Formats: sequence, C-alpha cells, structure tokens
Amino acid sequence: MTDFLEEDLCLCALNTILGDKPRIANEIISALGSASALFDMSLRDLKLIFPRGSYLPYTISRFDMGIARKQLNIAHSEGLRFISQKSKSYRTLLRQCPDRPCGLFSSEDIGDNEQERNILLCVSEPLDATGKKSFMHLISNLLKDNKKTLFHLLCNSHSDIKLAMDASLTGAAIAIIPENSIIEFYHLHAKEIDKILNQNPKNRIFNDIPAGNCLIPYRHERSYRIASGSCHCSVLFNGRNPSRSTRCARLSFSYDRDVYAFPGRICDQDFHGNNLLIATDIANMIISTDWLAQEIKNQAHHCRY
Repeated sequence: MTDFLEEDLCLCALNTILGDKPRIANEIISALGSASALFDMSLRDLKLIFPRGSYLPYTISRFDMGIARKQLNIAHSEGLRFISQKSKSYRTLLRQCPDRPCGLFSSEDIGDNEQERNILLCVSEPLDATGKKSFMHLISNLLKDNKKTLFHLLCNSHSDIKLAMDASLTGAAIAIIPENSIIEFYHLHAKEIDKILNQNPKNRIFNDIPAGNCLIPYRHERSYRIASGSCHCSVLFNGRNPSRSTRCARLSFSYDRDVYAFPGRICDQDFHGNNLLIATDIANMIISTDWLAQEIKNQAHHCRY
C-alpha cells in the first residue's frame, strides 16, 4: 500500500463528496487554507460554516478516509497519478476556473507549457466524410507552425476513440478526457488507448474520476468542466441542442475562452446546437478550416480569472 500525503487524501475525499459542487469545495479550501483543516473540524464547527439544514456537515464528519485512500491506491495500481490543485503539475488554465476540481487523475504529468496551445475539439455525433475531412485538415494545418499544440477530445464511445486514434496518427499530441471514470473507460478500450498513448509521449488521458461510474453524480458535467477549463478555445464540429458540444461551448464562454462552430443546414438536427450558439453570439462562425487555423494562430489567448 502506497503512503499518500494527508492533504492529497483530504483533497481526494473532498473531490468525492463535492465533485459535483467544485465551486463550494474551492471556497472552503480558500477560506480554511487547506482541505485537511476541514476534516479536522468537529461536527459542531462544521455546522457553523454551512447553511442551516445542509447535509454536508454530517457527510464530512462521517466520511471514511479509507475510501479516499482506497481510491488513490486503485488509481496508483492502474498507473494513474493524483495531481492535486496545489501541485505545480496541475493545469494552469484549469486552475484559473472557480469550479476547478480538487484534483485530477492522469496517466502522465499534465502540467502546462506556457508556449503550448490547448484546443478542445468537440464532436457530439459521428462525423460524416466532410466533417472528418475538416477535422483532419484543421489538425494538420495547426501542426505546420512551430507552436506546440495539445488537442483535447472528450470520449465516451468507440467512435470517439477512433477519432482520437486518427488524430494521433498525424503526430498530433492528444489529451483524452473520458466522460466516465478513467479505469472503466480504459478497460473498455485498452487496446486503442494504449496505441494512442504510445504514439506520442505527450499523449495522455485524464479526468477527476478514477473509478465508480454508477456512484458518481453529474460525471459527464464534471468532464465538460475539465475539458473546457483546460483549453484556450473550443471548436464545435457538430452538436444538437442540448449536447456535450453545446454544454462545453457555454462553459468555455463562461470562462472567457474563444468558441468556434461550424454552421449547418437549419433542417439538420446535428447542427441545431452549433447554429443556435452562432445566432446568440456565443460561438464565432467558422468560414473555413484554413480561416479557423489562421484565427487560432493569431488570437491572443486570455482568461478572465
């Protein structure tokens, strides 16, 4: 059994208890100075910092820290590392978001390179031939300049993994963010994920849920926050309304990140989300992949937080 820092155990525990309410978790850590300080408090003191009638004081005071230790041990045995939000390896862009997770589980060190461009590629429905061509053309175009680029993809199915595989074969650096827990997702697609991770040393897989899909509330929403918060901009290739693409776009917009969307026919359900985001000025309409690549290369990345 591996020994873990007390603060990491407490952050992992807090991530389990308040993973669907990360803003509250971060406000508590900011006010108390650490996660461990919260778990050292008595039930009486906990009731003073939470609203009257809240269930959280009871949940925190009764939480078995062995659950967090077991979670970290399982992740460690699967080759995953826990990166707390206080670690230098935590994603810089994500750290700037008020609803960042307490920690991340990753196959590799996921720290940012300040010279690196981070782009979220959002695909909600399987791409047709034209969409696939635009997807690959954008990646190859952005690989032509000297600026390092890390492409992020949310994955929940075999078609998502196939897209990530095709992208990695171009030599692009790929970050896979599963919508489910990393361990369950890896076991379902182990062969393909291993190929992707071995294709490029910068390829990685990460999110904030190592295991236990059926017990994790709002697990998809948690992945959307991580994906949107980790990137300078989001590119929507298709998306119904609602869909993971539209949800990520709204999150990116709330983080003051740039959002781009391919328009589609008004009768095409797969583009209703994209068209709505363009019409409401949340997303910039993509004229062509060449235009988009140049726009991304020229943009001055900025974040509100």
